[in-house]
Amino acid sequence: MPDTPISQTPADTAPQNSSARRGRTWLWALGVVLLLLAGLLTWWGLRVRSDHQVEDRVQSVLTSAGASSVQVSVSGGNATLTGTLPAGLSAEQLKAKVAAVQGVRSVITNVGPGQAATLAPPVAPTPPARTQPPLLTMVVGMQQVTVSGTVADDPTRTMIIKAASGKYGVQRFTENVLVDSSVRQVDLSQIPSLLKAVGQGTSVLIKLHEATMSLAGTVITEEQRSTSEKIAIAIVGDPSRVTNEITVGFPTPYSTSPAQLELNRLPRISFANGSALLTLQAKHIIGQAAAIILAHPDLEDVEVESYTNDLIPREQALTLSKKRAEVIVQELIRQGVPASRLEAEGLGSTHPMVPATHPDRHTLNQRIQFEFGT
Repeated sequence: MPDTPISQTPADTAPQNSSARRGRTWLWALGVVLLLLAGLLTWWGLRVRSDHQVEDRVQSVLTSAGASSVQVSVSGGNATLTGTLPAGLSAEQLKAKVAAVQGVRSVITNVGPGQAATLAPPVAPTPPARTQPPLLTMVVGMQQVTVSGTVADDPTRTMIIKAASGKYGVQRFTENVLVDSSVRQVDLSQIPSLLKAVGQGTSVLIKLHEATMSLAGTVITEEQRSTSEKIAIAIVGDPSRVTNEITVGFPTPYSTSPAQLELNRLPRISFANGSALLTLQAKHIIGQAAAIILAHPDLEDVEVESYTNDLIPREQALTLSKKRAEVIVQELIRQGVPASRLEAEGLGSTHPMVPATHPDRHTLNQRIQFEFGT
C-alpha cells in the first residue's frame, strides 16, 4: 500500500511562522539602529568640522582686534573666550566682534578663573639710549651768525635759535640745528650768555663736540675773551676740556661774510648715484655759486669741500669726494671763475654733520660746502 503523505496542520506550522517573523523584526530593528548610528556620526562629524571652521574665523577676528592673547573654543556654535584682554579693548567690545562672526550662536567670556575681564596695563615704549654727545658749531662774525649741529630736544634747539636770531636779527642769521633723540641731555642753557659775551662786531668760531668746547677768532676786548672762556668752562664743566684761541684785536670776517651766507643758503648739489657725475640741477646751482663768487672779487681762495656718507669704505669715500670736488671746481672754471681762486678738497666721511644714529645721516652727511678765505 503506498505511503500516504502526512499533511501538516495549521497547528504544526504556527511556531515556524512566528520564529521567522521574530527574525525579520530583529533584522529590521538592527538596520534602523545602524542607520541612526550612521546619521549620528555624520551629524557629529559635520558639527565638529563646522565648529573648527567657526573657531578659525573667530581667531582671525581676535588677531585683527589685537587680542591674540585671547583663546577661543566653539561647541555647537557657542563660542567661549578665555585669556587676557589687551589695553584699550573691553570684554563687551570683544564680545560684539565675535558675535558678528558667521556661525557663532552665542558668546561666553571667561577671563581668568571666575574673574571678570580686565584690561592689560599699557606698556610704555622704551626710549632710545642717549649715547651721542651734542654737536654745535656757531660762527659769529661782523653782525652775523651761523648756527648748526644736533641737540637732544626741541626746547634746546628753540633756545639756541632764539638767542642767536634775537641778538643778530633774522636777516643776519642762518641755522641748521637738528633734533636727535639719541643725543644726551646736556645743559646748554648758558649758550645765550656765551653769545652775549662774544658780542657783536667780533669774529669767533665756537665748537662743541664730544664734551669739549673750542673757541677761536678775534674779539675787541680782553673782557670778551675771558668771559667767553669762563662761560665755556661752565657749559662743559671742566677747564681741561676748553680750548681758547681767541685773540684780542680788530676782527676780520670769520666765514660769515655776506658772500659766505649766500653760498650757505644754496640748495644741495646732487650727483648721479655713487658717481661724480653732476646732475642738470647741480650745474644750475653751481652757476649760482659762480655768480656769488664773481660778485666778490675781494674774497679769494674759495675752497670746495666735498663730504660723503659712511656707506662706502673710508679710502673709497675719500677718492670719491675728491673727484666730486674737482668736478665742481672745473664747472666753476667753465662758468668764469678764475682757477687761481679755487681749491678742491675731498674729505670723505670725516666731519659728519649729524651722528651715525640720525635717521637722515646718509643724506645730510653727504654734502658740498663752499668756504671763503680772505
